[in-house]
Amino acid sequence: MNIHRPILYFIPLFLSMINSVSAQMDSIQNWIDPIIMQLENATENSVSESDVADALEALLETDENRFEINSLTQEEAVGKLQLSEYQYYQLQLYIEKYGKLVSLYELAAVEGFTHADLLRLSNRLYISNRREKKSGLHHFFRKGASTLLLRYAQVLEKRAGFDKSKENRYLGSPPQLAFKYSYRAPNLIIGLSGEKDSGEPFFKGAQKWGFDHYAFYLGIKNISVIKCLLAGDYRLSFGQGLIMGSGLLGGKGSGSAAIRKMPSSIQPAATLNESDALRGAALHIGNAQYSAVLFYGFRQFDGRQDSLPDGEIVFEGALAAGGLHRTASEAAKKHALLSHTYGASLRMQQRIFRLSLQAVHTLFAQSIAVPDALYRKYNFNGINHFNVSIDYQVFIRKCILFGEAAVGNHGYPALLQGMSINLSPLVKVGALWRYYHRGYIALQGRAFGENGTNSGETGLYLTTDIVLGPKMECQLFSDLYRFTWLRYRTDKPAVGSDFGMRLSLEISRNCRFTVRYAYKNKAQNGGNNPYWHEIVNFNRHKARMAFVLTPLPYLSLHTEVNFAANHAPPAGYKKFGHLLFQDIALSWPKVNLQLHARIAYFNTDSYEERIYAYEHDLYYAFTIQGYYYQGWRACLMLRYNYRFFTIWLRLSQTRYLNRETIGSGLDLINRNHKTDVKVQVRFKF
Repeated sequence: MNIHRPILYFIPLFLSMINSVSAQMDSIQNWIDPIIMQLENATENSVSESDVADALEALLETDENRFEINSLTQEEAVGKLQLSEYQYYQLQLYIEKYGKLVSLYELAAVEGFTHADLLRLSNRLYISNRREKKSGLHHFFRKGASTLLLRYAQVLEKRAGFDKSKENRYLGSPPQLAFKYSYRAPNLIIGLSGEKDSGEPFFKGAQKWGFDHYAFYLGIKNISVIKCLLAGDYRLSFGQGLIMGSGLLGGKGSGSAAIRKMPSSIQPAATLNESDALRGAALHIGNAQYSAVLFYGFRQFDGRQDSLPDGEIVFEGALAAGGLHRTASEAAKKHALLSHTYGASLRMQQRIFRLSLQAVHTLFAQSIAVPDALYRKYNFNGINHFNVSIDYQVFIRKCILFGEAAVGNHGYPALLQGMSINLSPLVKVGALWRYYHRGYIALQGRAFGENGTNSGETGLYLTTDIVLGPKMECQLFSDLYRFTWLRYRTDKPAVGSDFGMRLSLEISRNCRFTVRYAYKNKAQNGGNNPYWHEIVNFNRHKARMAFVLTPLPYLSLHTEVNFAANHAPPAGYKKFGHLLFQDIALSWPKVNLQLHARIAYFNTDSYEERIYAYEHDLYYAFTIQGYYYQGWRACLMLRYNYRFFTIWLRLSQTRYLNRETIGSGLDLINRNHKTDVKVQVRFKF
């Protein structure tokens, strides 16, 4: 080993860090903490619960995996470890110059890596000094591990849909049931899952095969030029998401490095909800410089088929993931439309430059009906759709330029251009400009933007990350945008703006204080004019202060205060809301027992002032709770781990002080409280 390696100059630093590293909590909550705000923002913007669950489930799929640092791929580094591409680039330069890393602490000598990065990555990376021999079938199944997860959940209060005297009632039982099995080896992956929602039949009626939703996959990976060959359910993400994207990461408030999406390979998707995954086959082949993805998949949508006067059969419904088949009317809409999607992506990857071309075509079994509402004039209608795009990325010193240009078969364009700059080790800046024509359509697209459909929008997003001191960091962002067509609850094109900041202060090794503030100015229908909707600019303010204290190794306290205010000056609208909660986390390592508890008080003037907050939940189950009206909420979760199995028990109750009923329709509860119980067991073998 070269005795002049920079690692020798960092030995004193490493010794001082050992205690800090060992004190890090080994929990999924610590890993996903930086993206909680993104998920909360996504929920507030009416993103479906399945999208939120899918995003977090993708993280959990890799949370228990550790990666060999010297053979780290770009996708693993950026997509799974949340490194910036500048960090990955500097890591590769370091390995070329000094050889393979012999210690993880050697990362301190790599430009772009901070003390915080070392702490965050200490449990996710390892260094291998062994060379394993490959020998046939034994090598194919080496280091394989299986996981089986079983879940039961139920609302204890009786809902109106379970009243047998009602004609349109729920056909099944109250419990929600689910299972998930996965097998993972270096070259083989298998997954199977099933889920039944509350109220859906189980092994009877329309569900004679048991669960309402099944998902599966079988794949091989990393064999010669085959990076992945998969059959079953999967997702894909190309470029910046203009024609095909998945997941929610990279939204507002996520930092300068996260505004850029990292194109991923095939993602297996045996999810515990009915998501937007494709079911079919996909192939990813190539090497580090040149690669290609070929895929085919089909999806089924819930809705209604109608006959036009000319005899044409059309589909009416939302082209989104459904999933609820509890009543006879819901069951009648199940899988009313079939779509076939196929396409390809070709990528050239050099050290400082990446270029890719992709095309996606979707064909429906029936024509999609033209929407009636004027704001949906440019929504997709017809029987097939085609998109093609080209995206690039280039390094220029400490600056990364990236972008994507796409077009649909109607000829309307969508453009996205961004840059991320490391001005210094203490300052990072990002900018993202977008233009989505109001007629642009991408059925599988999910790019950055305020409008979830990536159409009829233009805007500029700016973000800055600043290290103010050894224990203080600040993040600022702004987004100025304009809608070029009508939107739901907004009857004319309008402009909007978002501003936000996040200040984090590490008071001591065991104490952290965080302040967040977000402002949104958005036009919306309002006023009391009986002849037309007046457009009112709503000003929304949200503030959050969190104090996290770990006084003892087995005790963690999280205190948080949230405020929300909505104000519309011309209409005289002014309403407020607040949320206060206390979290307690206890662990008893000797008996392998953990406890999470929360008590929360909330009071909002209306539903519009609702406040979202993340709650600890079961593994593969996610709760971003919306607090509104007035009341209390309490949660208690126990986790016990013993050798090959782990069991979770979660109880939660929301009790309203100004409501006598909860919900509406068949979900109506004639009580002022709602109680949820969840039990989950995971076996690893």
